[in-house]
Amino acid sequence: MQANRWTTRLAMAGMLGLGALLLPADGHAAIIGHFKEGTCAAFAGDYAARISAAGHTAVALSTLDAASLAQLDGLVVASGCIDQDFLATNSAVNDAVAGGLALFLQVQRIGLGQGTPLQLPGIPSFSSTVVAPTIGFGCSLDVSLPSGSPIANGPGGSLTQTGLDNPDLCALTYWFDGNALPFGGTPLLVDARDPAKVGAFAYSHGNGRVVFSMDQILLTMSGGALASRYPRPGSDAYITNTIAWLMPRAPAISCASEGYTGTKLTWCQKICESDLEGAALDSWIHRWINRYRTLPACAAEEEPVEEDDFPDA
Repeated sequence: MQANRWTTRLAMAGMLGLGALLLPADGHAAIIGHFKEGTCAAFAGDYAARISAAGHTAVALSTLDAASLAQLDGLVVASGCIDQDFLATNSAVNDAVAGGLALFLQVQRIGLGQGTPLQLPGIPSFSSTVVAPTIGFGCSLDVSLPSGSPIANGPGGSLTQTGLDNPDLCALTYWFDGNALPFGGTPLLVDARDPAKVGAFAYSHGNGRVVFSMDQILLTMSGGALASRYPRPGSDAYITNTIAWLMPRAPAISCASEGYTGTKLTWCQKICESDLEGAALDSWIHRWINRYRTLPACAAEEEPVEEDDFPDA
Protein backbone atom coordinates (compact mmCIF):
# COMPACT_ATOMS: atom_id res chain seq x y z
CA MET A 1 0.00 0.00 0.00
CA GLN A 2 1.24 3.52 -0.84
CA ALA A 3 2.15 5.94 1.92
CA ASN A 4 -0.99 7.82 2.87
CA ARG A 5 -0.26 11.39 1.78
CA TRP A 6 -3.51 12.47 3.41
CA THR A 7 -2.16 11.60 6.86
CA THR A 8 0.00 14.70 6.66
CA ARG A 9 -2.66 16.84 5.04
CA LEU A 10 -5.24 15.91 7.63
CA ALA A 11 -2.82 16.61 10.46
CA MET A 12 -1.97 20.00 8.96
CA ALA A 13 -5.65 20.78 8.51
CA GLY A 14 -6.23 20.02 12.16
CA MET A 15 -3.34 22.18 13.31
CA LEU A 16 -3.60 25.08 10.88
CA GLY A 17 -7.22 25.13 9.84
CA LEU A 18 -8.57 25.27 6.31
CA GLY A 19 -5.54 27.03 4.86
CA ALA A 20 -3.51 23.83 4.88
CA LEU A 21 -6.08 22.04 2.77
CA LEU A 22 -8.24 24.42 0.83
CA LEU A 23 -7.89 26.66 -2.16
CA PRO A 24 -8.26 30.43 -1.68
CA ALA A 25 -11.90 31.45 -1.68
CA ASP A 26 -11.29 34.34 -4.06
CA GLY A 27 -9.72 32.37 -6.91
CA HIS A 28 -6.36 31.25 -8.17
CA ALA A 29 -3.34 33.46 -8.76
CA ALA A 30 -1.56 33.26 -12.09
CA ILE A 31 2.21 33.18 -12.57
CA ILE A 32 3.18 36.41 -14.33
CA GLY A 33 6.68 37.06 -15.62
CA HIS A 34 8.10 40.56 -15.92
CA PHE A 35 10.99 41.70 -18.10
CA LYS A 36 12.61 45.10 -18.67
CA GLU A 37 14.43 45.26 -21.97
CA GLY A 38 17.58 47.33 -22.42
CA THR A 39 17.51 50.73 -20.73
CA CYS A 40 14.07 50.01 -19.28
CA ALA A 41 15.90 48.11 -16.55
CA ALA A 42 17.10 51.46 -15.22
CA PHE A 43 14.02 53.57 -15.92
CA ALA A 44 10.80 51.53 -15.69
CA GLY A 45 9.02 51.06 -12.39
CA ASP A 46 8.30 48.16 -10.06
CA TYR A 47 6.29 45.60 -12.03
CA ALA A 48 6.56 42.95 -9.32
CA ALA A 49 4.56 45.19 -6.99
CA ARG A 50 1.90 45.84 -9.64
CA ILE A 51 1.57 42.13 -10.43
CA SER A 52 1.20 41.32 -6.73
CA ALA A 53 -1.37 44.10 -6.34
CA ALA A 54 -3.35 42.50 -9.16
CA GLY A 55 -3.46 39.28 -7.14
CA HIS A 56 -0.87 37.27 -9.01
CA THR A 57 2.60 35.80 -8.45
CA ALA A 58 5.46 37.78 -10.00
CA VAL A 59 8.51 36.11 -11.55
CA ALA A 60 11.48 38.18 -12.75
CA LEU A 61 12.91 37.05 -16.10
CA SER A 62 16.41 37.57 -17.45
CA THR A 63 15.56 36.56 -21.02
CA LEU A 64 12.54 35.99 -23.24
CA ASP A 65 13.01 32.52 -24.66
CA ALA A 66 10.67 29.55 -25.00
CA ALA A 67 11.95 27.84 -21.85
CA SER A 68 11.47 30.95 -19.70
CA LEU A 69 7.97 31.58 -21.04
CA ALA A 70 6.74 28.00 -20.75
CA GLN A 71 6.19 28.34 -16.99
CA LEU A 72 4.05 31.47 -17.27
CA ASP A 73 0.38 32.33 -17.52
CA GLY A 74 1.14 35.95 -18.39
CA LEU A 75 3.98 38.31 -19.22
CA VAL A 76 4.61 42.04 -18.68
CA VAL A 77 7.35 43.62 -20.81
CA ALA A 78 8.79 47.14 -20.76
CA SER A 79 10.65 48.03 -23.96
CA GLY A 80 11.80 50.97 -26.04
CA CYS A 81 12.85 53.13 -23.11
CA ILE A 82 15.13 56.16 -23.22
CA ASP A 83 17.67 56.02 -26.09
CA GLN A 84 16.25 52.77 -27.48
CA ASP A 85 13.42 52.02 -29.93
CA PHE A 86 10.96 49.15 -29.95
CA LEU A 87 10.21 47.50 -33.28
CA ALA A 88 9.19 43.89 -32.70
CA THR A 89 8.47 41.09 -30.26
CA ASN A 90 10.60 37.99 -30.74
CA SER A 91 9.44 34.63 -32.08
CA ALA A 92 9.35 33.01 -28.62
CA VAL A 93 6.93 35.66 -27.35
CA ASN A 94 4.83 35.45 -30.54
CA ASP A 95 4.54 31.68 -30.24
CA ALA A 96 3.76 31.84 -26.51
CA VAL A 97 0.92 34.33 -27.08
CA ALA A 98 -0.51 32.16 -29.85
CA GLY A 99 -0.41 29.26 -27.40
CA GLY A 100 -2.35 31.11 -24.70
CA LEU A 101 0.02 33.54 -22.96
CA ALA A 102 -1.38 36.95 -21.96
CA LEU A 103 1.04 39.78 -22.83
CA PHE A 104 1.10 43.36 -21.52
CA LEU A 105 3.66 45.26 -23.60
CA GLN A 106 4.53 48.84 -22.62
CA VAL A 107 6.84 50.88 -24.83
CA GLN A 108 8.03 54.46 -24.57
CA ARG A 109 9.63 54.77 -28.03
CA ILE A 110 8.88 53.00 -31.30
CA GLY A 111 11.11 54.87 -33.72
CA LEU A 112 11.34 58.38 -35.10
CA GLY A 113 9.63 58.25 -38.50
CA GLN A 114 5.95 58.64 -39.33
CA GLY A 115 4.42 55.30 -40.27
CA THR A 116 7.18 53.30 -38.56
CA PRO A 117 6.36 49.60 -39.20
CA LEU A 118 5.94 47.47 -36.11
CA GLN A 119 5.62 43.75 -35.59
CA LEU A 120 3.39 42.52 -32.79
CA PRO A 121 2.15 39.00 -31.97
CA GLY A 122 -0.15 38.01 -34.82
CA ILE A 123 0.52 41.28 -36.70
CA PRO A 124 3.50 40.98 -39.09
CA SER A 125 3.41 44.66 -40.02
CA PHE A 126 1.40 47.39 -38.35
CA SER A 127 2.13 51.08 -38.83
CA SER A 128 1.83 53.70 -36.14
CA THR A 129 0.90 57.28 -36.92
CA VAL A 130 2.84 60.17 -35.48
CA VAL A 131 0.80 63.36 -35.84
CA ALA A 132 2.17 66.89 -35.52
CA PRO A 133 3.28 66.92 -31.90
CA THR A 134 2.31 69.24 -29.08
CA ILE A 135 5.47 68.43 -27.13
CA GLY A 136 7.96 66.13 -28.77
CA PHE A 137 6.64 63.62 -31.29
CA GLY A 138 3.24 62.01 -30.85
CA CYS A 139 2.81 63.49 -27.38
CA SER A 140 -0.55 63.39 -25.60
CA LEU A 141 -0.71 65.27 -22.30
CA ASP A 142 -4.45 64.81 -21.78
CA VAL A 143 -5.49 61.14 -21.72
CA SER A 144 -8.97 59.68 -21.42
CA LEU A 145 -10.54 56.29 -20.86
CA PRO A 146 -13.06 55.27 -23.52
CA SER A 147 -16.66 54.91 -22.35
CA GLY A 148 -17.16 51.63 -20.52
CA SER A 149 -13.42 51.06 -20.16
CA PRO A 150 -12.68 47.64 -18.62
CA ILE A 151 -9.74 49.09 -16.65
CA ALA A 152 -11.52 52.02 -15.01
CA ASN A 153 -11.80 50.00 -11.81
CA GLY A 154 -9.92 47.09 -10.35
CA PRO A 155 -7.53 46.08 -7.59
CA GLY A 156 -5.45 49.19 -8.31
CA GLY A 157 -8.42 51.41 -7.45
CA SER A 158 -10.45 53.78 -9.60
CA LEU A 159 -8.75 55.28 -12.63
CA THR A 160 -10.20 58.74 -13.31
CA GLN A 161 -10.15 60.73 -16.52
CA THR A 162 -7.44 63.01 -15.09
CA GLY A 163 -5.41 60.41 -13.20
CA LEU A 164 -2.90 59.94 -16.01
CA ASP A 165 -2.45 63.60 -16.91
CA ASN A 166 0.60 65.71 -16.17
CA PRO A 167 1.04 69.11 -17.84
CA ASP A 168 4.80 68.69 -18.19
CA LEU A 169 5.18 65.10 -19.42
CA CYS A 170 3.50 63.16 -22.22
CA ALA A 171 1.34 60.29 -21.04
CA LEU A 172 0.92 58.72 -24.49
CA THR A 173 3.89 58.88 -26.84
CA TYR A 174 2.32 57.47 -30.01
CA TRP A 175 -1.11 56.42 -31.20
CA PHE A 176 -2.89 54.29 -33.72
CA ASP A 177 -5.90 55.15 -35.80
CA GLY A 178 -8.84 53.88 -33.79
CA ASN A 179 -10.51 52.79 -37.03
CA ALA A 180 -7.57 50.57 -37.97
CA LEU A 181 -7.07 48.48 -34.84
CA PRO A 182 -6.78 44.69 -35.13
CA PHE A 183 -10.09 42.86 -35.52
CA GLY A 184 -11.93 42.94 -32.21
CA GLY A 185 -9.43 45.43 -30.76
CA THR A 186 -10.42 47.21 -27.55
CA PRO A 187 -9.20 50.79 -27.00
CA LEU A 188 -7.92 51.32 -23.45
CA LEU A 189 -6.37 54.81 -23.52
CA VAL A 190 -7.13 57.57 -26.02
CA ASP A 191 -6.18 61.20 -26.59
CA ALA A 192 -8.82 63.31 -24.80
CA ARG A 193 -8.97 65.88 -27.61
CA ASP A 194 -9.27 63.27 -30.35
CA PRO A 195 -10.50 59.86 -29.14
CA ALA A 196 -9.73 58.35 -32.55
CA LYS A 197 -6.09 58.47 -31.52
CA VAL A 198 -5.59 55.30 -29.51
CA GLY A 199 -2.46 55.02 -27.41
CA ALA A 200 -3.22 51.66 -25.74
CA PHE A 201 -5.40 48.82 -26.96
CA ALA A 202 -6.05 45.11 -26.47
CA TYR A 203 -6.57 42.37 -29.03
CA SER A 204 -6.53 38.58 -29.29
CA HIS A 205 -4.04 36.37 -31.09
CA GLY A 206 -4.50 32.61 -31.23
CA ASN A 207 -5.33 31.47 -27.71
CA GLY A 208 -3.71 34.50 -26.08
CA ARG A 209 -4.37 38.19 -25.60
CA VAL A 210 -2.19 41.28 -25.93
CA VAL A 211 -2.31 44.78 -24.48
CA PHE A 212 -0.03 47.17 -26.36
CA SER A 213 0.52 50.51 -24.65
CA MET A 214 2.68 53.36 -26.01
CA ASP A 215 3.24 55.57 -23.02
CA GLN A 216 5.51 57.05 -20.37
CA ILE A 217 3.38 55.68 -17.56
CA LEU A 218 5.95 52.93 -17.16
CA LEU A 219 8.34 55.67 -16.00
CA THR A 220 5.91 57.40 -13.62
CA MET A 221 4.60 54.27 -11.86
CA SER A 222 5.98 53.52 -8.39
CA GLY A 223 9.70 52.84 -8.66
CA GLY A 224 9.95 54.53 -12.06
CA ALA A 225 12.71 57.02 -12.84
CA LEU A 226 10.23 59.90 -13.27
CA ALA A 227 7.75 59.02 -10.52
CA SER A 228 8.74 61.84 -8.19
CA ARG A 229 9.65 64.45 -10.79
CA TYR A 230 6.44 64.08 -12.81
CA PRO A 231 3.84 62.60 -10.46
CA ARG A 232 0.90 60.97 -12.19
CA PRO A 233 -1.47 59.57 -9.54
CA GLY A 234 -3.17 57.04 -11.80
CA SER A 235 0.02 55.32 -12.99
CA ASP A 236 -0.12 52.43 -10.55
CA ALA A 237 -3.87 52.02 -10.99
CA TYR A 238 -3.52 51.85 -14.79
CA ILE A 239 -0.88 49.15 -14.73
CA THR A 240 -2.45 47.14 -11.90
CA ASN A 241 -5.96 47.24 -13.37
CA THR A 242 -4.69 46.38 -16.84
CA ILE A 243 -2.82 43.35 -15.53
CA ALA A 244 -5.87 42.24 -13.53
CA TRP A 245 -8.20 42.63 -16.52
CA LEU A 246 -5.85 40.99 -19.01
CA MET A 247 -4.91 38.16 -16.66
CA PRO A 248 -7.93 37.60 -14.36
CA ARG A 249 -7.72 35.30 -11.39
CA ALA A 250 -9.30 31.93 -12.10
CA PRO A 251 -12.69 31.60 -10.42
CA ALA A 252 -12.70 29.93 -7.05
CA ILE A 253 -14.04 26.41 -6.76
CA SER A 254 -17.09 26.14 -4.54
CA CYS A 255 -19.23 23.24 -3.47
CA ALA A 256 -22.24 24.59 -5.33
CA SER A 257 -20.26 25.33 -8.50
CA GLU A 258 -19.17 21.70 -8.55
CA GLY A 259 -22.81 20.67 -8.71
CA TYR A 260 -22.94 19.00 -5.32
CA THR A 261 -26.43 18.55 -3.85
CA GLY A 262 -28.00 17.03 -0.78
CA THR A 263 -25.68 15.30 1.66
CA LYS A 264 -22.64 15.78 -0.58
CA LEU A 265 -23.23 19.55 -0.71
CA THR A 266 -23.66 19.75 3.07
CA TRP A 267 -20.54 17.74 3.80
CA CYS A 268 -18.46 19.70 1.28
CA GLN A 269 -19.59 22.97 2.84
CA LYS A 270 -18.60 21.70 6.28
CA ILE A 271 -15.08 21.04 4.97
CA CYS A 272 -14.57 23.85 2.50
CA GLU A 273 -16.83 26.73 3.43
CA SER A 274 -17.16 26.69 7.21
CA ASP A 275 -14.98 27.89 10.05
CA LEU A 276 -14.40 24.38 11.39
CA GLU A 277 -10.87 23.42 12.34
CA GLY A 278 -8.95 20.94 14.42
CA ALA A 279 -10.75 17.72 15.39
CA ALA A 280 -14.10 18.89 14.03
CA LEU A 281 -12.66 19.52 10.58
CA ASP A 282 -10.68 16.30 10.73
CA SER A 283 -13.89 14.37 11.43
CA TRP A 284 -15.69 15.75 8.40
CA ILE A 285 -12.70 15.10 6.13
CA HIS A 286 -12.52 11.48 7.25
CA ARG A 287 -16.27 11.11 6.78
CA TRP A 288 -16.01 12.48 3.24
CA ILE A 289 -13.11 10.35 2.03
CA ASN A 290 -14.49 7.17 3.61
CA ARG A 291 -17.75 7.58 1.69
CA TYR A 292 -16.68 9.14 -1.61
CA ARG A 293 -13.07 7.92 -2.00
CA THR A 294 -12.11 11.23 -3.57
CA LEU A 295 -11.48 14.82 -2.53
CA PRO A 296 -14.00 17.64 -2.18
CA ALA A 297 -13.99 20.55 -4.60
CA CYS A 298 -11.78 22.75 -2.47
CA ALA A 299 -8.94 20.22 -2.67
CA ALA A 300 -9.25 19.78 -6.43
CA GLU A 301 -5.64 20.77 -7.03
CA GLU A 302 -4.52 17.54 -5.37
CA GLU A 303 -3.94 14.56 -7.66
CA PRO A 304 -6.73 11.93 -7.67
CA VAL A 305 -6.84 9.79 -4.57
CA GLU A 306 -6.42 6.06 -5.09
CA GLU A 307 -8.62 3.72 -3.15
CA ASP A 308 -5.75 2.00 -1.37
CA ASP A 309 -4.70 5.31 0.13
CA PHE A 310 -7.36 4.82 2.77
CA PRO A 311 -7.97 1.92 5.15
CA ASP A 312 -11.46 0.49 5.27
CA ALA A 313 -13.75 2.28 7.67
